[in-house]
Amino acid sequence: MPRILNEAKFLWVEFLHSGNGLLKFLIDSGYMIFDTEYMFIGEPTTETEVLFEISETEIALSTNAKAWFGYKRKSWGDFKQEFYELKRTIGLVQTNLVCINKKQLSEFVSILPYLNTSAREE
Repeated sequence: MPRILNEAKFLWVEFLHSGNGLLKFLIDSGYMIFDTEYMFIGEPTTETEVLFEISETEIALSTNAKAWFGYKRKSWGDFKQEFYELKRTIGLVQTNLVCINKKQLSEFVSILPYLNTSAREE
C-alpha cells in the first residue's frame, strides 16, 4: 500500500464513517482530502435544505427505501462529530472523498477550470 499511495495522483474513496482512522492515515500519507456529494436515506426536509444543496431526489434503492443526494453548503467544523450527528439525525449514509496526493496538487488545481467549464456546458 505505501508504494501505491506514493505513486497515485489521486484516490476516490466511498466514505461511510470515520471510525477506522482512514482520514488520519491518508493525511499522514501525504494526501489532501476533499468531500463531494452526500447520500441520505429518506427524503429531504426543510432542515436539510438549509444545510445541503439538494442535487438529486427520490432515488430508489434495492431495499425499496428512498434516498437523496446533496452538497454541504458550509464548511465542516469538526468533521467526525458533525458526520455522526448528521448520520444520527437526518439519515446521512456516506460521502465520496477525492484524495489528492500533495505531490500532484498543482496538476490537480491546473485542471479545475476545465472541469468547471465542462459542468456548465452540460
